[in-house]
Amino acid sequence: MVIMFFFFGYQKWWAYEAERLVPFISNGPLIWWLYPEFGYQGASWFLGVAEWTFGALLFAGLLGQTSRYPRRRRFDRDLHRDRHDHSVHP
Repeated sequence: MVIMFFFFGYQKWWAYEAERLVPFISNGPLIWWLYPEFGYQGASWFLGVAEWTFGALLFAGLLGQTSRYPRRRRFDRDLHRDRHDHSVHP
């Protein structure tokens, strides 16, 4: 999914893609304001940057997820040990 966000964001930098987005942006209920604010090419660039941002956030979450789990298991184990102070737990 991250790769697709980067590819779609890359396409928004070309005039061909900006022309193809005209019916979608001009009739979009949430993004209609992009053309008056940024113009045709600027609206396309705005969407491209937004897609790259979402892709980068997904990628950062993917990297953080792999490094976070081992520490969390250790924290849960230590928390469990402190809550139930039994000598049986290692």
